[in-house]
Amino acid sequence: TYGEFFGIWRRFVLPISLRGLGRVWIAVLLAASIAGVNACRSRSYTRPPGVLNLGEVQKLLFEKQHVADKAILLYRDDRGWSALSTRSTYSGCDLTYQDQTFLDSCSGSQFAHSGKVLRGPAARPLPWFEMFYKDNHLFVETGKVVDESYRFTTPEIEAAIKELRKKIAEDDSTRGVKIPPILLGEGDQSGSEIDQFAEELDDLSGSEVTKMTDQVVKPY
Repeated sequence: TYGEFFGIWRRFVLPISLRGLGRVWIAVLLAASIAGVNACRSRSYTRPPGVLNLGEVQKLLFEKQHVADKAILLYRDDRGWSALSTRSTYSGCDLTYQDQTFLDSCSGSQFAHSGKVLRGPAARPLPWFEMFYKDNHLFVETGKVVDESYRFTTPEIEAAIKELRKKIAEDDSTRGVKIPPILLGEGDQSGSEIDQFAEELDDLSGSEVTKMTDQVVKPY
């Protein structure tokens, strides 16, 4: 009879169906959990392509100089400049300098001076960007990533720096003015500490150095 059939279905078939449904839900929840973990691990931020004006050449001659409003750390050695992004490749937050590393306070990720990831969740290193020179200004192209060994300069810039170094050596008015070591003939100091990462280094605006540089550093 119908009642007997329903009784059998309720006693045997229904529990099996519910158990199967439970397994399905467990599988769905597990898959969602795994997907969430993978999504967290694969999260990344890439700076959009664009051109950043870092400023006048004569104000960018220190061995390490943070252009904070552009989130770019400039390195300068005897081969030229290199530009490292100081924006996290995980969260997109601007980095701060703590304990000799770059810290992403939004995610806890840490990066070395070379851009290498020291601590996650970030998985991608900080990028180095291509540079160019125009009208006495240095520019960075965030859409063009280069190798860490990349350096940028031009013969015109180097000739102007050499000429400026000579003028500074002969001019007593520059005494007491903060001058990049490269203009004092002291060579590369790229291994020194970044002791002012969080704040802008004193520029040379208004000084005799700037006035002289304006005369000798010309666009090509």
